[in-house]
Amino acid sequence: MINATGSNQIPTYPIFAKKIASTVHQIVASEFRDANHLPNGWRVGVIGDGASGRQIALELADRHQVYLARGRVRKLVPNVVFGRDVFWWLDKIGLLFAGRDTIVAKIMRKRDPIPVASANDRQLAVRGVKLKPRAVDVHDDYLLFSDGSRERVDAVIWCVGYRENTDWIALPSIDRDKSLSEHHGRTSEDGFFVVGRKWLTCRASELVLGCERDASMVIGLVLESM
Repeated sequence: MINATGSNQIPTYPIFAKKIASTVHQIVASEFRDANHLPNGWRVGVIGDGASGRQIALELADRHQVYLARGRVRKLVPNVVFGRDVFWWLDKIGLLFAGRDTIVAKIMRKRDPIPVASANDRQLAVRGVKLKPRAVDVHDDYLLFSDGSRERVDAVIWCVGYRENTDWIALPSIDRDKSLSEHHGRTSEDGFFVVGRKWLTCRASELVLGCERDASMVIGLVLESM
């Protein structure tokens, strides 16, 4: 059996999200459609400054007061370089398919760059987005930040990432606390294989453009086990 449900099925939330006032409208990044999703003039907290968080904050900026809660500093790279999408370049120079145990891949995992330079801090500030440090707690309809400041909000958009759902996998040797990507497509359960997981073999493993290569590899493993 090959599991191909991917790595990003369930949105993650900070523990304190459950404490926010019931009057505050909450959605996750995947539920956001456009600036019309919320009434004009709302105070919106966007929690998480990855690609989704920054792009959503930028889109909302003209019609709402937006507070972007940022985490660790990450490298922001351009979406387009010399007329080509950045992933085209990463593919051509081999970075996307560098083996996960290579020095190149380890550097990529450590730096974890995101292609959203068009929504960098300066661009967001110019558009009126208030840049905040990490959100650490809530009190009623206020977001509390790591520098001790607070902001009242009408809505919160959680953009803090996703995790894989393994709750449905009831196999005796599968440890749900461990990544299913550990063994390049094999798992600890005989006859059970995975594809489409983060860093299964390389950076491209969880992307559509990495499917063909990893699927061919995993099919080869299946045939070997038969």
